[in-house]
Amino acid sequence: MEPGTEVSENPSLAFKRGLERVEAQEPDNKRRRSAGPEAAFYELLTDGGCELSSDRSGHEVEVLDARKLRRSLEQKLTLNAELRGAFMEGLAAELQDPSKLHAFLRPMTSAPVTGDSLARVLLNEASLQQDVAALLLERLSEFDSGGSEEERTVAQLILGQFRWLDQVVDSHGLTDKVLQVLPVWPQELQREAITFLPEIAPEEDYEAVLNTLADLMQSDNCFILPVIDAVSSLSLGPGMQAQVVEMVMDRIHAADPEDLPVLVRFLLQNVSAAAVKAVVTTLRDSLHFAAISDPRLPVPERKQKGKALGPNENPEYQLLDAIKQGMQLNPVAVEALTKEIRALTEPGQHKVLDFWVILLLLTLGPDRRKTAEAMLRKKLAEGHAEAAWMARAIAGHEKAMGEFFPTLLSLAQQLVRASTDEVTAAGTALYVALFTHLSGAFHHQEVLRALHAHLGAHVPAETDAALTVLSQLAHGNTSGLLKYAAFLTNILDYLEGYSDAQTHKVFSMFSELVAFTCQQANETGGSAERSRMEDELFIFLRKQLSGVQASHRRVGIIGVVGLVQRLGDGLSEGTEHTGAIGKRYEEAMVMLNASFTECQRSPESFAFLCDELARSIQQGRVSRRLMQDLFTLVANMFEEKFIGDLSERASIQVGSTLVSTLQWWNLDGEASPATLRMLPLLAEHASAPAGTSTRTPLTYLFSTIRLMATTEAALNGGQLESIDALLGCPVTLFPMELTSPAEFGQQAADMQRVVLLGTFYALNWYREMVNAFTAQLATVGTRGPGDKLELKLLARLRGICQLEALLDALLAQAPPLFSLPTLSNTLDPASAAAVPASAAAAKKAAGGKPKEGPAKGKGKKGVKFESGDDPASTKRDEPESGGKASSAGTQQTGGAPSATQGASAAATAGLSRLSLDRAKFRSLLLPALCALGIGGGTCYAMLAPAGYLLADLHGKLKAVLHKSKRPAFLAKGPAKPALPTDLSEMCSAHLLEALRGVVPALRQHLDTSLDAVTLGLSDAAMDEADQQNVWGSLQALSTQCTAQPPEASTFLIEFPENAAAKAAVSPSAAAPRVATLVLECIRLVLTFPGIAAPANRGVLQALLQAFRPKGEEEDEQQESDADVWDERALLAGCVKTFLYFSQLMPSEDLAAGDSRLGFEHCHSLLLIMNALTRVATQLAEGLPPEGREWRKPAKMGVRTSRAAKDMLSKEWKDGSSQEGASGWKGRNAALAEVVRIYLANLPRQAPEGSGAGKKGVDRLQAIRDLAADVFPGVTTTTTGKPNSEPSDAFPSLCGATLAVWYKAGLEELQALWEAYVGEAAEMEKTRGGMEDDQGVEDLLCALGKCSEAFAHLMHLVKVQDKRVAVHTQAVKSGGKFLETFFKALPFWAAAVKDHQEQCLKLVKELQRGTKVIQVLCSEGKTNKALPLTARVPQVKRTVERFVFKMSEVGFFVGTLKHKNLQGHQVPSQASATNLRMYPEGEGGSDEEDEEPAEEEEEGEEEMGETQGDEEH
Repeated sequence: MEPGTEVSENPSLAFKRGLERVEAQEPDNKRRRSAGPEAAFYELLTDGGCELSSDRSGHEVEVLDARKLRRSLEQKLTLNAELRGAFMEGLAAELQDPSKLHAFLRPMTSAPVTGDSLARVLLNEASLQQDVAALLLERLSEFDSGGSEEERTVAQLILGQFRWLDQVVDSHGLTDKVLQVLPVWPQELQREAITFLPEIAPEEDYEAVLNTLADLMQSDNCFILPVIDAVSSLSLGPGMQAQVVEMVMDRIHAADPEDLPVLVRFLLQNVSAAAVKAVVTTLRDSLHFAAISDPRLPVPERKQKGKALGPNENPEYQLLDAIKQGMQLNPVAVEALTKEIRALTEPGQHKVLDFWVILLLLTLGPDRRKTAEAMLRKKLAEGHAEAAWMARAIAGHEKAMGEFFPTLLSLAQQLVRASTDEVTAAGTALYVALFTHLSGAFHHQEVLRALHAHLGAHVPAETDAALTVLSQLAHGNTSGLLKYAAFLTNILDYLEGYSDAQTHKVFSMFSELVAFTCQQANETGGSAERSRMEDELFIFLRKQLSGVQASHRRVGIIGVVGLVQRLGDGLSEGTEHTGAIGKRYEEAMVMLNASFTECQRSPESFAFLCDELARSIQQGRVSRRLMQDLFTLVANMFEEKFIGDLSERASIQVGSTLVSTLQWWNLDGEASPATLRMLPLLAEHASAPAGTSTRTPLTYLFSTIRLMATTEAALNGGQLESIDALLGCPVTLFPMELTSPAEFGQQAADMQRVVLLGTFYALNWYREMVNAFTAQLATVGTRGPGDKLELKLLARLRGICQLEALLDALLAQAPPLFSLPTLSNTLDPASAAAVPASAAAAKKAAGGKPKEGPAKGKGKKGVKFESGDDPASTKRDEPESGGKASSAGTQQTGGAPSATQGASAAATAGLSRLSLDRAKFRSLLLPALCALGIGGGTCYAMLAPAGYLLADLHGKLKAVLHKSKRPAFLAKGPAKPALPTDLSEMCSAHLLEALRGVVPALRQHLDTSLDAVTLGLSDAAMDEADQQNVWGSLQALSTQCTAQPPEASTFLIEFPENAAAKAAVSPSAAAPRVATLVLECIRLVLTFPGIAAPANRGVLQALLQAFRPKGEEEDEQQESDADVWDERALLAGCVKTFLYFSQLMPSEDLAAGDSRLGFEHCHSLLLIMNALTRVATQLAEGLPPEGREWRKPAKMGVRTSRAAKDMLSKEWKDGSSQEGASGWKGRNAALAEVVRIYLANLPRQAPEGSGAGKKGVDRLQAIRDLAADVFPGVTTTTTGKPNSEPSDAFPSLCGATLAVWYKAGLEELQALWEAYVGEAAEMEKTRGGMEDDQGVEDLLCALGKCSEAFAHLMHLVKVQDKRVAVHTQAVKSGGKFLETFFKALPFWAAAVKDHQEQCLKLVKELQRGTKVIQVLCSEGKTNKALPLTARVPQVKRTVERFVFKMSEVGFFVGTLKHKNLQGHQVPSQASATNLRMYPEGEGGSDEEDEEPAEEEEEGEEEMGETQGDEEH
């Protein structure tokens, strides 16, 4: 039966038939219905055209027109309460029947289909709504959650009637009724009822509704989502909104994982500024995201069929999406989350949610992205966060993070491109985490694509990072990386431009992949045939080894050695080469043997091969069997090529000259078994016919002996028994008379080359001897002065000093185009293409001028330099800070604190020519530092060797501890490496550990050198002192070596007529250098940023133990070196060490000329005192604040400031100073440091009760005194002798140094200003901070003093109106000063209400400075003063912003008049020619011109009153 069709065709006929069926029912039933309480009910329904029909299928309500029924009921029941009662009584009786109740709730059958049920029609009737609603709601309590399906359907229908009612007559009554019956309903009905409460509840019932909902949420978690849905639809006030947020926040700990997204979204969208911090804290404490093993997450069924959950259905992704939506809709939440994460300063404080929030910020537009990237970079750079934090956020959350993969990949690219090493390392870790945890092929390919982009960017830092990622993946995720081996072979195309370290990483990765492939073949029993990747790798290596270019052979050697290393590790000792890995090892060994044979034809290649093998052995990655084979092969070749008998011929033909031979420095006498055949090999090299190869085997002599020594030490536990005779054996060279400058100049060009090369090779041979045998010095300083090994090393070190001085002197007369060969990294393309520095120096010494190329443009002239040289040569002529220190090729870097000028001079030891070719020398390894302990106690003979070793140590400390983090701006070509190849892997930990053992030797050398300097000992006196403990032992050693003791010249060769060689071992000449270098090395260690870190406290403890006052040696001996000091002990050690160095400073009443310590020594001592103060401050921060230790750093700072002031108060004279000129001239960098130390170490506030004495001057008062009293007294003359006349207050202050003092004063004032402004901003943000009147008043007083000092410094510009350097610094620092002022604008606005007078005074002082800045900007732009014009736009905008901001705060600003520095008003339309920045010939002094300007202040930019003043 389809009644709908009949009704639609003829509704009236259908309704009549229904009535006929009703009338045809039983008469007694009709009589019962008419006689019962239902009579009125049915009568009213019938009048409205509605009838209840029934058949076998049940009851059904039929109506002709639902609208007619509603109008009929409204007309009859609105005013008839009795009839309405009868109607409700009948309705209640009828609804007792469940089937009729179901019929009343279902849509009625009507002609116009409306879908309304009879119950909904009655609810929309105003007069019946309340009674019908109560009747239906009461019936709901009869249904049980465990009832039948039909009962649950009826209950759902009842609740559905209350949705979207046309009107609610009595909202309060209906809401009250729902809240009454709601607790007794089943949970399912309660959740449904909660959702329609917002539709019926009035605002006055919101509180009752919220209380009921809160009770339901507390009872069961199933109500959380319905309650949040309902509450979101209510129009709540701020108070109730906060109550709801707190209610939801309390349930977040117990919420189910699938409900968390809704809760978090609601909290972030609706939180207010007052409660946002609590919400953020709750979210960070509640959302842990431990891993996928969270027990709250549902466990999926293994046999579950159907569609799996998509990525967007993952609970973690839904949560992230909810957080993102909340941040998009509520900026308060974004700022709070960002501020909370930014405030975290410890790595352990960061949680997974924090990184996810940063990740979401990256997707919220460019502004948010920029903020998030900057915050993350800062955290990583400063050590507040670690890379492991980002890896934790990805591991275990792959599905959620997979949706953010593009953002993560972009973030990794940005981090890798950062200029900070820590940030770059975090980027590499992020790449590794993405490849490891996101296992999709798409993700892997995209990561490799990004890495290839870095590899091809030709940026060394990016290339290093990308190769580090690939190397880590090859060792940690080999199987995953091996799938994409076809992509990796493209890296081989980039190798030609890679450095040695980068090439090592590439072949380390490929070697690991080859070894893994072979191991898989062995385990699975697969084929031993090579894969495609292996074929390409082996073909590439063979091509590189057979290449003609040195760069190709370099790549091939590194690759073969790396492959042999890794494959050798996979073979067990003593096993046969079976299986896949055995076959690969045999193939690699074949290539290695072929490279040995092939490289011997090229000395440079063979030297590089030996160095590579030696480095591999040092790393412990070469098997013992391979080392034995290598030693046998190399030893036989070495003995055949380089070792000869002492009885060889006495003369050798060198070109056209017959030269007699001489055995140099035979320490073993007649007992020496052999000699080093250096002159014969040089003669062969010099006598080679034209057109033949000019390469000499001496090129690989040094690499060969290093390989032999390294292999022998690895095989025999550090002993060198088989080669120990080489330390004392002589070197066959030419007569020493040829080294005389006069004799050398008369020789032929071929002979001069032989002399220079022989000296150079002998020098490097002894350096390699020092490298090989100093490792056997087990304990520094315990062998005693008579030890055979120590004495031989002493002789070799003194010989090195002499040979360097000799070679430097002879290079001045070198033949044209002569250059020293490269012995370090012989296949380096950069060294092969470099211009010979010594040849350029010789040409310059001969008076030659650089040849200028032809001009390419008509009428164009080349840039002419003052020295007449090109920029490159000018730069080369400057001695490197490493100088002699960088004998290993160490270069000065820009990241270190500015070193003293004496340190650079001491490092080079005056060898200006040789320092240019320092990178060509064989490097001194870290074990060579042990030689500093030779001699035991006081040994003046060791001063020259100690200076040599200390210079090398100084260069290494500069390169490793203070390396530059940024490349030079617009640098041409790749950056020059700070360390040579064989030291490229040196890190700060290795260097500090090596330094730790020689710290006592540093103290001994410092005491010895200072004694020699302060006592003024002569060379004869020091030689006499050494006769007992050094030379006597040396003579005894000679007696043991041979029956006939050799002369003293056997150990100490005196070069005839060569003063440079003699001066090189002079103790009196070496003592000042040693003192300077020891102090500089200590300074570099103490200024290392991580020296106070737990990992580096060992060397700090050793340093503090060694450098103590002389009266405390007993305490030092009682303390065990094995005990690790805590912060308190280290702080006490800092105090004692500080006392030791402070005692070395000249006394206050001693003039600079009366002190034997030079300026460089005192400068270094002052820097050490300052560094110790900083270290003590860091250590004190880890101690309880109530202890007395907190006062010690402050006292150290005051004493350091006093020492700096004493230096500034002395007139330092030296031999280079002109008569009448200040000894400070030319020492601007040192002067700036001393002034900063003087000001920065003064107490921030003067101690109470100190009076007006020296101890009572604080930092701010000192700056104010300088600006107001000292600086104005400096002469205004900028040229001539008056410009160099010292002032009365400080001899270091004169017209030439005023700009240095001025800059230092402004910088220290800026630091104080920033600190006080930061306190002001924090006070305003802190609740109740502005209520502390005394605190606000004290802070305003300090800020007022800062502004007063600022005004005085700016006013100095008017006095020094001709010093452009002062004007430039005023504009630069003035703009920064005002920018800092803006950071505390809310504080100024709040403080001006209660502290109006102080604020007004402060702003007036600032206004005095802004006037000067405005004038400087105007005149500098008008006169086109280049130093000023670059800064004018930004500074001018800052000044204008200051004026506008002051107006907003409440200060009235007058009109601004255009004046010049002298205070004269300038017409705005005047021509530029009439405006001179430095007017001449004007009458009157500056003070007289200044008065009218001050009188007109009220008409200018005057801030003389506030808005409050005018209102009153």
